[in-house]
Amino acid sequence: MLSQLLKENPSWDLQQLSLCVVHRFQSKANHSELPASWVSRLPEYASGPIDRYGKPQGNGANGKAYPKFDGVAQMQQQEQEQMAVSRMRK
Repeated sequence: MLSQLLKENPSWDLQQLSLCVVHRFQSKANHSELPASWVSRLPEYASGPIDRYGKPQGNGANGKAYPKFDGVAQMQQQEQEQMAVSRMRK
């Protein structure tokens, strides 16, 4: 499943994949589904979370734009800070 997704989207990096996963969990989806059933549908979440009808969340009649999420960059920064602190302790 994942290998097929990567073959179909060769330009995607870890950040793009992570963002799609975050968008999926921010969507109105069945979050109890096993990953094997939704990994192949990750491209549906590339532009943001979707509602239960497959439409973009927050870009409909209510006019609210969905906030941009850059969780991967935040996680990488926290990891670098933790590594720096652990180096100082040695």
